[in-house]
Amino acid sequence: MNSNRKNAIIVGVLILFAYAVLASSVIESKIIVMISEALSGVAVITIAVIMFPLFKPYNEKLSIWYVVFRSIEGGLMIIAGILFLSNSISLLGIRDGIYVGHGYIFAIAALV
Repeated sequence: MNSNRKNAIIVGVLILFAYAVLASSVIESKIIVMISEALSGVAVITIAVIMFPLFKPYNEKLSIWYVVFRSIEGGLMIIAGILFLSNSISLLGIRDGIYVGHGYIFAIAALV
């Protein structure tokens, strides 16, 4: 199996995992939701890092920006997952703001 095929399989599995987190809102356990949010953030960052060598020959600057925006997105997902354990009203408000920011970063990275 060549390296591009292996990378494609890994990226596909990570994408499915990242989308599986959407189902975590159904789960009642805060710990499981927090862990799945954090792992989803790690998956988003890993996808960008794996895809970088494939995108780089076409446009290196855009490839770097893609990794930067996806890293910010993944970082926001990790932070939001950690804040999910909070019971404080102000921290939950910050978490909601992070989700809004995550949406904008996702859209910008998709355009890149």
